[in-house]
Amino acid sequence: MKKNKKTRVNLIKLIEVFDERNDIYKGHTTPIIGFIGEDLNAAIFADYLIRRGKIKNVEILPYPVNTGQERVRGRELDRWIKAGNILYQTEIKSWCSFLAGKGRYKLPLGATEQEMKESANKKWEIELNEHFNNIKTFGKVSKVLDKMKVPDDLIKKFKKVEVEPLVIHWMPISKKEAMPFSRTKLKDLGLDKKFAKQIQKDFTAVNYFSCSLYIRELINKDKRKYLDLDLPNVSERVNIMEKLMK
Repeated sequence: MKKNKKTRVNLIKLIEVFDERNDIYKGHTTPIIGFIGEDLNAAIFADYLIRRGKIKNVEILPYPVNTGQERVRGRELDRWIKAGNILYQTEIKSWCSFLAGKGRYKLPLGATEQEMKESANKKWEIELNEHFNNIKTFGKVSKVLDKMKVPDDLIKKFKKVEVEPLVIHWMPISKKEAMPFSRTKLKDLGLDKKFAKQIQKDFTAVNYFSCSLYIRELINKDKRKYLDLDLPNVSERVNIMEKLMK
């Protein structure tokens, strides 16, 4: 099988476009996110697991992520991601600095550790209040706690895996220090009581990952300017666009 050619991404430009709320990108970030968002965020998480978690192989799998029941609007997630003996059922949100309302933020590349922490903590509080503590807003993020049906092909291929819920955000989000990856017990989410009764008791915790915080860590601590990522869908879309523009 032919191996996909990796795509090089500019880390500094990613922060500039998605985190600095520069007016020259206003009106363009949403289309860009539609073009690359989910693939980019999943690939960044895979790089984190390999680089920081010392996992040799992470697979982003092309299978639907749903409950296996008759389709209910909104009860689907974005990716299955296999890492070691963990199979993450993953919801990906590419929300960035141009978010409307109180979710809007501006976090320049040169932000201090304290500024990153404050921004990330604020996003965490908003996340809890809007998506876990309020039954009226169920679905956008909290659906990650619905147990998804592992496809039969994956059950055959990975006989011993533990399914865990994972939320990947672009924006800086963290419950304590400005850490890219965190794990929170469900009892500490402050779940709305009605919502807590609705969800199945298949999980005890939820995992969170911030692409923005990881990219900043790579720039500030690892002195990296680029990442080479597997982005097969993005590469194909670029090829199609090139054909259209000829």
